[in-house]
Amino acid sequence: MVITKILSKIEKQFANEISLAKANGYEAVLISADGEYDLLNIEDIEDRDYMFDVAQQFGWDKFIIIDIRGLVNKSKLINLTLVTAA
Repeated sequence: MVITKILSKIEKQFANEISLAKANGYEAVLISADGEYDLLNIEDIEDRDYMFDVAQQFGWDKFIIIDIRGLVNKSKLINLTLVTAA
């Protein structure tokens, strides 16, 4: 339940930027889980290595990927410490 609230809060906070990214043909956006940074537009949502590298460069342990390709946005919280441990 807490994760859903975090995702909802972040999506509301960046609603205008997400809409603009979608209008410009991006497939996804990347946002730090704390919402402290600007979002990053992603051209290819399938390039997970690129997204993980960007998050590591910014020092984000947790970040959100929002898939904006469909009619309804799909959000996913990524914990980088769990991904690198696997």
